[in-house]
Amino acid sequence: MKRPSTSSQTRSIVAIALIVASFLSAFILSRAANRTELVWSARTLLNRGDVVTMENLELRRVAMSSIATIYFGGSENILRSGVLREIHKGELIPRTAIGSDLKVLSKSQAPISVQTSDAPAGLMPGDLVNVYHVADPHISQIVTPPALIISRVRVLAVDSKNQNLGGSVALTLSIETRLIFKLLKATESGRLVLVRLNG
Repeated sequence: MKRPSTSSQTRSIVAIALIVASFLSAFILSRAANRTELVWSARTLLNRGDVVTMENLELRRVAMSSIATIYFGGSENILRSGVLREIHKGELIPRTAIGSDLKVLSKSQAPISVQTSDAPAGLMPGDLVNVYHVADPHISQIVTPPALIISRVRVLAVDSKNQNLGGSVALTLSIETRLIFKLLKATESGRLVLVRLNG
C-alpha cells in the first residue's frame, strides 16, 4: 500500500489549522461584540452653558471598543456639570463636551413662576421658549405693548403640580447671567408669557 506523501500530510495539517483559527477568530469577535456597557446620552438638546440635570440624560447600552475613553460611562456622575459645546439629542456625552468649572460658562439657572394660562400645555425640560413681557395695569400705571425680552431660552425643569388647578407653574430656565436682572425687572410691571419654539 502506498503511504500518503509528506506534502499531502502538511497540506492537511495547514488546512485543519486554518479551520481552527477561523473558528477561534469568529468566537473572539463574537465575544467582543457582545461586550456592552451603559453610557450616558443626551435625552434633549444641550446648548453651551446649560447645566446637566437628570432630565437631560438617559442611559444607553452600547458595544464596547475604545469608547470608554471618549464618552462618560453610566457609573460616572456628571450632574450639575456645565455643557461646553452643543450636544444633540440622542448623542453620547463626550468627555470633551462637559466641564466641571461653571465659572467659565455664561449661563445661570433662573427660577420663575408663571400663570398656567401663560405657559404652553405640556411644557417639558429641554424645550426652547421665548419669554415675553405683558404689562399689567394692576401692578404698574405705565402700560406698554407686549415685548419679547429673552429669546431661545432652554427649560431645565418644570414643576406643574398646580397646573391642573388653574394655579401657577414653577420653572427653571437656563439664561445668560447678564439677562437675569432684565428677567426679574420685567416681573415688577407685568407678567411673563412663555411661547414654545418648534424645532
